[in-house]
Amino acid sequence: AFPVENGRLYFSVTAPDGSRETLFVDIDPEVDSLNDVADRINSLPNMRAIVDSSTNKLQIGSLPGYRFDFTGTQATNPVFGTYTGSSSPTLSGNYSGESTADFSFSIVGSGNVGTTDGLSVQVFNDQGDVIKELNIGTGYEAGSEIELFDGLSISFPAGDVVDGDSFSTTAVANPDETGFLSSMGINSFFTGTDAATIGVDQKIVDDPRNFATTLNGDEADSRNLVRLLNLQDARTMQDGNLTFSEFLNDISTDIGSRILSDRRLGESLEVLKNNFEHQRNSISGVDVNEEMIRMAEFQKSYEAAVRVIQTAEAMLDELFQILR
Repeated sequence: AFPVENGRLYFSVTAPDGSRETLFVDIDPEVDSLNDVADRINSLPNMRAIVDSSTNKLQIGSLPGYRFDFTGTQATNPVFGTYTGSSSPTLSGNYSGESTADFSFSIVGSGNVGTTDGLSVQVFNDQGDVIKELNIGTGYEAGSEIELFDGLSISFPAGDVVDGDSFSTTAVANPDETGFLSSMGINSFFTGTDAATIGVDQKIVDDPRNFATTLNGDEADSRNLVRLLNLQDARTMQDGNLTFSEFLNDISTDIGSRILSDRRLGESLEVLKNNFEHQRNSISGVDVNEEMIRMAEFQKSYEAAVRVIQTAEAMLDELFQILR
């Protein structure tokens, strides 16, 4: 009911020390089987997946001590290329951009974070253009967050950096570009495929703790719940023109209008039917009592006519006898 599209499925994997990284698998429904997807997940560090041969269901897990989710939350640690400095940067925040994007960073200058003049970091987009340059030298307080863009920040602890060192990160806008999770029924609030079969997932009904209210796994984080509540006013229906309530009202109004129209049509057809029945009865309808009365009238008329004829015949006989 929910076809899979070609794209990437992202995993946010949290290590025992709380650090988080973003991993992904590519999925092509034209050539990939469920076992192929499981094999790709198994190739990711600290992730495991199997396909139950008896049920053909995919099961996804992680190594002991590790947790994973499909929120696309920003990785705390970037992917290091050539990086020899002792000041390892940390990313934070929640990406609010409209599309997933790759960003790379390059150190300009060598020295100690927060004390060396002219020390900076250049930020590049996935086209290779410099979109921002951040000061991490004199005037920067080591460990403090620097705002990047679209809700993301970066910080450098005390230590040294080396000119030309680089690292990168992926900012995820849509963790499931493929629709794979919906197709597999994984991580869903609901069950069913249409209005007749929709229902709340029994796992959530049985244990409300399975309700994902958080984006980062922290119990104090309620952003996912807020996002869910905001869907009430989001224009997600009719190609982004109506909210859920407006769409429901539109359907109710349309149904009510059709019901009223059908009732009026039914009343008109009833009147038309009565007219046709009246016309038919006026031509072929028979009232038994009325017909009996008419038959009695015709019978009496016939008897009277017979008597007149008999009387006339008797009178003629009398005349003929006189003439003889």
